[in-house]
Amino acid sequence: MAEQITLRLEPRTVLGKQVKALRRAGITPVHLYGRGIASRSLQAPSSELLKVLARAGRNTPITVTIAGSHTSNLAMVRNVQREPVNRTPLHVDLLRVDLEQLITVEVRLVLKGDSAGARLAGGTVAQRMYYLEVVARPLDLPHQLEVNLAGLAEANSVLRAGDVPLPPNVSLVTNPEAIVAAIEVAREEVVAEAAVAEAGAAEPEVIRPARSEEAEEEK
Repeated sequence: MAEQITLRLEPRTVLGKQVKALRRAGITPVHLYGRGIASRSLQAPSSELLKVLARAGRNTPITVTIAGSHTSNLAMVRNVQREPVNRTPLHVDLLRVDLEQLITVEVRLVLKGDSAGARLAGGTVAQRMYYLEVVARPLDLPHQLEVNLAGLAEANSVLRAGDVPLPPNVSLVTNPEAIVAAIEVAREEVVAEAAVAEAGAAEPEVIRPARSEEAEEEK
């Protein structure tokens, strides 16, 4: 089940170019919209909003409350406009979602554990995919998915999207045959091993005894 994250917003009356003054005061504009509600211009303290964005990412629902209102809304981060240089949020769009609505999102993959196959091959584990696309209801969405590298037990093992365990009520959208992680051996090591094998397979040199000068004279 998704982590429970809350965010308290306040109605925003400052609009247009005047929002620059809000940002200088440590306030970030927020736009809340979606099915079943009227679009709202809101705001939140930038420090608090940064913490919520870091925890929620793009795939964890946020319980949004608005000052002066007795109701709450479940929302997902739809878009974050950032300052080009320091990447601080300039504006955040939140999309209201329904508890029973199926949502398709990308969930981050996290590699865990060790690979016996990598040790056997003298190589390393290369992560080929960093996100899986899944579909679920908002409160069933996982914040991240863990990939156990113990599944890479042989030198030629690969882990595919279909091998990643999913929580209940979560379905995979990504192609199940897509490779998530595989074992890679450095090219120099492969070339060196091939050279050793080639040398071992070559014909052995035949060393004949040298003919002595006496033998030459006898002829």
